[in-house]
Amino acid sequence: MRRKRTPGIARALRDGISGWLFIVMFVMFIVEVVFRYVLNRPISWSTELIMVTFLVMLFYTAAVGVNLSGHISFNVLYASLPPTGKRIFALIGNLVGAAILALATPGVVNMALFERRESTPILRVPFASFYFAFVLFVVVFAARLLVHIVQLLRPGWRDRV
Repeated sequence: MRRKRTPGIARALRDGISGWLFIVMFVMFIVEVVFRYVLNRPISWSTELIMVTFLVMLFYTAAVGVNLSGHISFNVLYASLPPTGKRIFALIGNLVGAAILALATPGVVNMALFERRESTPILRVPFASFYFAFVLFVVVFAARLLVHIVQLLRPGWRDRV
């Protein structure tokens, strides 16, 4: 039986970044509500900050904070297979996913570079910051799929299906 490892510094940092992004977003939401409905003095910049923080948090956490098994998947057939079948399905699925993300990367990078010229109307945050968060997601998630493929090809693969 494998023992669960205690979270290391990297995991704590990774989760802490996601947590702080969520806290910033939530606090700004509360500030927005208080200013708009309690003080009757709406502030426009908070909505943009919430949007920016949400998108960065979403892509960052999806890329590095969620285990591959934690992502949404249609696994009705997969769950009914024996371990060898699960391994084959996982290898094919990860390979196809990594290939799609790899093929999409140049287009995503080009879009991020193109969006450097435009910015949000109030805070003047370049739209490229959103797209670079998505670039991070695409590249890191493709790399995670490739790492999972390598793990499935090594001894002990049964622990990974």
